Amino acid sequence: MKIISQLDLIAAHKWRRATFTTYSFSASFTEAVLVEALLRQGVSDITILTDPLGYRMALKERGAVRIGREYAVHPVAARAGCFHPKLMVLEADDATHATVGSGNLTFGGWSANLECLVHVHANGMALAMGDLGKFFTALATAQTCEHDARALCGELGARLSASAAAGRDEGSVRVLSSMETPIAEQLASAAKALGGAQQQQHILDGDDDDQRPQDQRQHAEHDVARDRTAMGGVVDGFAKGVERRG
Repeated sequence: MKIISQLDLIAAHKWRRATFTTYSFSASFTEAVLVEALLRQGVSDITILTDPLGYRMALKERGAVRIGREYAVHPVAARAGCFHPKLMVLEADDATHATVGSGNLTFGGWSANLECLVHVHANGMALAMGDLGKFFTALATAQTCEHDARALCGELGARLSASAAAGRDEGSVRVLSSMETPIAEQLASAAKALGGAQQQQHILDGDDDDQRPQDQRQHAEHDVARDRTAMGGVVDGFAKGVERRG
């Protein structure tokens, strides 16, 4: 199996639109590396959905000068907990690809940290692509979230669903979200359908202290603070790597 990065995927095609979701958000990293890579591939529509904490932290960065000019940022406030998905959706006239991972839009999330990532496309993963379509469609009307990108999410959800309908599926990948039903319940149902599995009740009940919103916020603040101190020479080198990919 070939291992690729998100920057490899961006560089592999001429895309028109790019949409990202993240919890913590480093505007300096995004502008120095990600936006440059996208513009190089002809992307004219770049949108980022982030937790309000990530939005506030980005606005405080002195080097963030391209928000609202070359890309749009929309805060999404979850009424219970945080807005925490890490998605990338790349769209062209002839292709739609996505990634589902663990990394935020920070230098750590895209380079320094140990993260996980799944590459989703309709050519064999149509059900997973359809799941992403359902997520954005639900986000467009969700009463559990406050944001001003409802029309954008609805349109993206429709396009992803159309891509899934035109694709094929091999039945091996699904994407679950907690938008309407807790993920733990969905996993338990899937495990039961496959023959049963033991449930770790303290995890299913959400009793893990590391998952509390306040701990997530401290983690995000640490990520962006680290980005600010490391951004100088490290991003220069990272950006040169992007240029070589181009």
